Amino acid sequence: MRYLLSTLLFLCLTLSPILAQDAVWSMAAQQPQYLNPARTGAFNGRHRINLSHRSQWWNVLEDQAYHTQAAAYSFRFCSQGGNGYFGLGMRLYADELGTAPYRSAQAKLAGSYMHLLDQGISDAYIAIGAEIGLVQHSLDINRLSFNAQFIDGGFDPDAATGENFLTDQYQFGDFAVGLVLRRNAVEVGVNFAHILGEPRQAFLSGATEGENKPPIRTSSYLDWQVLDAKDQVYVNWEVYHFRQRKFWMLQSIVQFSYDLYNDEVFGPTAGIGLRLTDRQRNPTEQALDWMQTESLILQGGFHFGTVNLLASYDINLSGLKRDSKGFGALEISLEVLTPMGRNDCVSCPKNSRQKKRARKRVHRRWGGVK
Repeated sequence: MRYLLSTLLFLCLTLSPILAQDAVWSMAAQQPQYLNPARTGAFNGRHRINLSHRSQWWNVLEDQAYHTQAAAYSFRFCSQGGNGYFGLGMRLYADELGTAPYRSAQAKLAGSYMHLLDQGISDAYIAIGAEIGLVQHSLDINRLSFNAQFIDGGFDPDAATGENFLTDQYQFGDFAVGLVLRRNAVEVGVNFAHILGEPRQAFLSGATEGENKPPIRTSSYLDWQVLDAKDQVYVNWEVYHFRQRKFWMLQSIVQFSYDLYNDEVFGPTAGIGLRLTDRQRNPTEQALDWMQTESLILQGGFHFGTVNLLASYDINLSGLKRDSKGFGALEISLEVLTPMGRNDCVSCPKNSRQKKRARKRVHRRWGGVK
């Protein structure tokens, strides 16, 4: 079983053009630099740390289950004019297939500038950002098996593979840009990733020019705070769209937050949503059958002060639900902020109600300047 899975993995990654999309996060907002580099400094605080982990297909692949980890740190500082601020951050990212021989790692730096359109409590800004970094893919060739190594009904790991390997790892530079606009309770953003030359990716020789290149990823999102009832009950609607070559994804989540105490950020969070994806069709299928409901997303967690702990579970509703035995993906995220300083860029609220709203909004779902 181990050799079979490793061989299938090898074939997918090296013999065919790389068409696979980037990782899909159910809680993309908890990885703000991945969502959009313009969000590097978009939070109410001086420093921010984000940690996320996602596991999927563990009930089918067992020790070969797919795991994704991400960690990010960012901080912000005011511009001299006081009409905005700069954000700087770094992001580490790793993909692995359990004990399988394939690994992927990323290290990236991001920067942004946010211009405040209104320094009052109305929360209005426009931001631009960019991210640059290094991506590495590696393959432990000694842990793979090939048809040529199965001789006379047995397996000889020392036999020649019959394959011509170019390398067991490769690296390339990566670049992304993003734009964010927020006004009061509505925020929209757009992001373009993998726009630095699209370098060739291959472990094996024989790939033609134009194959095995990381396709440009375009993504956009909408965040709308639909309800703010007495500074205690909050309802957010989040829509996230993702397209990369032939793959696209549309994700919509409604999230509810409740503060147990009227003057403190302390209470539970819950959410529910759907993820739609493109549907790979056979030529005989109807052309209108162009999408499928891929997952039902359930979220839950707790927010206390400047700490937000969330968990998400994807229930598989796609054509693979029988193969996955109904299981989906588990995602866990932790976000920690440090409070704003005395000379923060945002103007101080004038009255007691504004002060309470500003104090409570120091940490909301998308962490805008509120």
